[in-house]
Amino acid sequence: MNSEDTNNTTTLPSSSSSPSSPGVDSKPLTPPQKIDVIALDLGGVIFSAGKEVASQSWERRGYDSKLIRQLLTSPESMDLRKGLLTDDQFWNGFFKQRCPANYDVDVIKKLWYEGYVMDHDILALLYSLRTNGYRIAAFSGNIESRIDYLEDKYNFRRHFDYEVYSYDCHYTKPDTRFIEVLIKTIYPNATPDTYQQYGSRIVYIDDNVKDAEPSKLYNIPTFIYHRGQIDQLKSQLSELDVIKTKVNYKL
Repeated sequence: MNSEDTNNTTTLPSSSSSPSSPGVDSKPLTPPQKIDVIALDLGGVIFSAGKEVASQSWERRGYDSKLIRQLLTSPESMDLRKGLLTDDQFWNGFFKQRCPANYDVDVIKKLWYEGYVMDHDILALLYSLRTNGYRIAAFSGNIESRIDYLEDKYNFRRHFDYEVYSYDCHYTKPDTRFIEVLIKTIYPNATPDTYQQYGSRIVYIDDNVKDAEPSKLYNIPTFIYHRGQIDQLKSQLSELDVIKTKVNYKL
């Protein structure tokens, strides 16, 4: 969801062939098909990167933000995102046991969730894309309680035609099986032999190079976005004829 891999909006290069992986063979990638779906990550794209924003708030309370970030990127946190641990098991079990006794776990969680702030440049882009007939997908390694929090605060889920969350399917990024769930959700008739064909109809926008890397195996045009770089993203989308004119929509 969050990236420290690059400081610029980046297009991940396509491969002339794909290495062996679940559901993907090593045949040359199929020619791109007509793009009809735009898939976006949440944290770092639709919303600001929550840990980065929350770190300052944790530090102001005397909490070690480095320790907290380590716990929030631990294997156990990945199990939380996959729906394999409950909120109670993670926060009141794993997390609390590894923090100093004076750390208020509920406050840490609250500040983390509050760190996700809507990116109105991206939201305006979504309005324009939907107006022009594109379907929009949320594709996120996320936590059910955080989705509920953000929905209560922003009512954001109404902007999506499809939603693919890690806690529903028990996979998260960068697992290739998570991408296959995305493809199958959008195109129920897709099979392992046609994942690349259908993948080429999806544009994928993420903020993390590592998380986005497996998309190349499925012939998915993929862009790395950072808050404030909307013009670069629009320019790259225009190269795929997704945007033909400047988007002037204002919220």
